This record gives sequence, C-alpha cells and structure tokens, in this order.
Amino acid sequence: MIRYILRDLLLPVELINIIYSFIDDKTHLKNLPTIWYKRMISPDYKYYSKNSIRICLSIEERILDMLIKKKAFNTIHNSHQFNIENLHVNIES
Repeated sequence: MIRYILRDLLLPVELINIIYSFIDDKTHLKNLPTIWYKRMISPDYKYYSKNSIRICLSIEERILDMLIKKKAFNTIHNSHQFNIENLHVNIES
C-alpha cells in the first residue's frame, strides 16, 4: 500500500524501490501475540438459530478469554487444529 502512495506522489520507480526497501510493512504481522483471534473456532454455531448465533459467539469469546487467563495455550491450539481439520473434512464431503 505504501508503494501505491509513493507512486501517487509521482516519484520515479527507481526511487520508490529504494524507499520501499527500507520500509518493513509486515511489522504488525511479526508482532502478533500467540493467540490473536477473538473466539474459538468451533462448528457449534451451525446448531443455533440465526437469532442465537451472537450468543454462541460471545460464549466462545468468553471461553477463549478464560483459557488465555489460565495460559492454556496448548489446549487452545489443539482445539483449533481439531476443529479446522474437521471443518475441511465437512466442506469436502
């Protein structure tokens, strides 16, 4: 995105490449915490009505917060891996 801003300033391409080589635009991604998502990934929301999905998502968010406070990162990671693998199996079937 920074490259496009520099291009809009009508700078020569060579100068843009030199400037861009000094800019690290991935610092946000490099500094993500261990658990950066806001809720557990779980297929349970399929069983709720459309009116109850918000409640289901808030419950998952609270469960995730409790697990983070207890520093149960291995449990969180295993839960996500299991649910993501099952999600891919269900989509492909």
